[in-house]
Amino acid sequence: MKYSILSAGIFVALTSTTSAFASDFPQKFEHKFGNSVVDKKPIRVVSLSFNGPDNILALGVKPVAIRSWIIKDNYGVGPWGIELLGDAKPYVIEGELNIEKIAELQPDVILGMYSGINKEQYALLSEIAPTIAAEEQYTDYGTPWHIRSQTIARALGQSEKMEKLLNGVKNKITQIVDKHPDWKGKTATIGYNWGETPGVYQAKDSRATLVNQLGFVTPDAIAEAGDPDSFHVALSTEDISLLEADITIWMVGSDEDSLAKLDDLKLRKTLKVYKEGREILAPDNITRAMSYSTVLSIPYMIDELVPMIEDAIDGDPKTIVQIK
Repeated sequence: MKYSILSAGIFVALTSTTSAFASDFPQKFEHKFGNSVVDKKPIRVVSLSFNGPDNILALGVKPVAIRSWIIKDNYGVGPWGIELLGDAKPYVIEGELNIEKIAELQPDVILGMYSGINKEQYALLSEIAPTIAAEEQYTDYGTPWHIRSQTIARALGQSEKMEKLLNGVKNKITQIVDKHPDWKGKTATIGYNWGETPGVYQAKDSRATLVNQLGFVTPDAIAEAGDPDSFHVALSTEDISLLEADITIWMVGSDEDSLAKLDDLKLRKTLKVYKEGREILAPDNITRAMSYSTVLSIPYMIDELVPMIEDAIDGDPKTIVQIK
């Protein structure tokens, strides 16, 4: 049995309206460090999550602080969200958290479901403002993208607006699934090559989740080889066979150094997926959109990635999808 996140259940979860998603205050949030209560609709919002402020901006809120990650310009906001940022100039958090600086910003709420904060940091942050960490049932970076969206919306008193946005994403995904019934059940792997270490993302990771929602499945062998508390599996350069699939999408970016290191991965050229041209070398915009996995970045990712999948999956070596 292969792992697929595409099911009726997830689409129900995308659009269900329950008391948990109400926009009335106070709102209580349970997470790995206990629970937090947001007493009233927040105005000043700090976003500690590495996957950016997209879900906040989508609701018409401009955060006073944003965590820097793979997008280093435009305050860490991707092309799919820059217009919503407008002329706002949020404080950009680089590297380790500066608790004193966060306190100076006088936030009404601190959002950190995808931040990896530890117990000690949570204790300090929660003295400043209600702080929402990752849920107990997920890893620090494993909260499903739609759950993150709904939780943020509930914290900001905007559940109804987020429901409409999620419906739009659902409809876009459904259109692709309906257009490509032949993708259903085909295997897909999402690979990386950080420095000298190749690896593959588990099905629980948002990047794999998104591709699975298009009909693909993650091979069971990846979960079997991985740590249940992790979202990826590091591989040896001497054995990258876990990457074998009907399509493989490399989170490689566009810089020459990353491309050269991937090209130096000798066993990659022994994979059938490589020989048959069923690889996609995802450029920066797709890598970032998939890594963020938000209601703003997912529609952008679909528009950019789906044509590349269509070209790659035919198995014709002449149509290998390279960065242009």
